[in-house]
Order: sequence, then structure tokens, then C-alpha cells
Amino acid sequence: MIPGRADISLDLRAATDAERDDMWTLMHGEIEEACALRGLRFEVRETHRAPAMPCAPWLQAAVVAGIRSTGDDDPMGLWSRAGHDAMAVGMATDVGMLFIRCHDGISHHPEEDVRELDVAAGLDALEAAVLEVAARLETGARR
Repeated sequence: MIPGRADISLDLRAATDAERDDMWTLMHGEIEEACALRGLRFEVRETHRAPAMPCAPWLQAAVVAGIRSTGDDDPMGLWSRAGHDAMAVGMATDVGMLFIRCHDGISHHPEEDVRELDVAAGLDALEAAVLEVAARLETGARR
């Protein structure tokens, strides 16, 4: 059976507002075209918009230093689309993030499983990153 109506939500994020908006323009045009070809109606209702919130490079460097202090000489860098985690804080101060490995890479799902070993490594890295930030602020070398 084919439904007569489908409601979906989309959380579209990018490194910059311009990239996000350009992607939406492209997507919107493609969807409109596909719907027109099939005789479908497409309606959009925007319920929330927030600015992109990139991590501050100086805090990223502190997190990398923290991870290296745990014995990982080549930490993986991630560009986080975790805007919901940074939006409110980022309006008041610089933002940085440290992610902890999830078993089998499953995240934001009921089957997410973080192992004690990874939490311990994350706490050690966080402590070292905080000390790195404190040292940078103390010397005025924030950036």
C-alpha cells in the first residue's frame, strides 16, 4: 500500500551557513523536480535555524594534545556536525569537542555501547586537554 501522505524532518548541517544553505537550495530544487514529474505536492515548513558552530582551532589543538598524552600519536580528527551540542555554548565562548569511541561505531541509537576502557581513555585525554587549555590561557597563547 502506498501512503497518501508522508511527513519527514531534516536536520541539515554543514561547516558554514553558506554551505548548508547552498545544499538546501540544491536539494529543494531536486525534490521539487522529482515531485513535479510524479504529480506530487511538496511542502516545506522550517521550524528551526541556527548558525553553524565550528570548533575553535586552539581548542581542537588542545584536544589533540590531550589525546596524544594517552599514547595515541596520530589521533583522528573529526569535523563534528554535532551542532545541538555546541550551539548554545558557542554563542558565549569558543567550542571544542572530544569524542569517545562507540563499540561497532553505533552512536545516537539504543544499541550504542561505550566501553569502560574507552571512557577511561577519554577521561585521561579530557584531563590533559583541560590542563593544556589552562596552560595556554595562563601564558596568553590562547590561539
